[in-house]
Amino acid sequence: MTDLDRLIELYGMDVTDDLEVSPFEYVETFLIRSEIENNYEKLNEFQKKKLEEYDKILLKRAKEFVCYLKEPFPGWNNKEPKEHWWWHLDKVLNDDN
Repeated sequence: MTDLDRLIELYGMDVTDDLEVSPFEYVETFLIRSEIENNYEKLNEFQKKKLEEYDKILLKRAKEFVCYLKEPFPGWNNKEPKEHWWWHLDKVLNDDN
C-alpha cells in the first residue's frame, strides 16, 4: 500500500464514520484531503475512482459536517483555495440552495 493509498483510506474512514471524534480531528481529515489533492497527478485510475466515491459521500453529508463543526469553529474563515472545496462545505451547501 502506497502513502497515497493510505491517505485515501484514512480520508474514506473519516467521511464514512459517524461523527463521534473531536471536531478538531476533522481538520486533520481536510488536511489529508488537501495532501491528496496536491498529489492528484500521481494517482492511478483506481485511486481517483476511490477518491471520487469518498468525495461524493462527503458532499452528501456536507450539512451534517457543517453542523458538527460549526460550534467549535464559529465563523471559520479559512484561507484555503476555493478548489479545495472540502474546507468550504458551508459555501458548497449555500451554492446548492
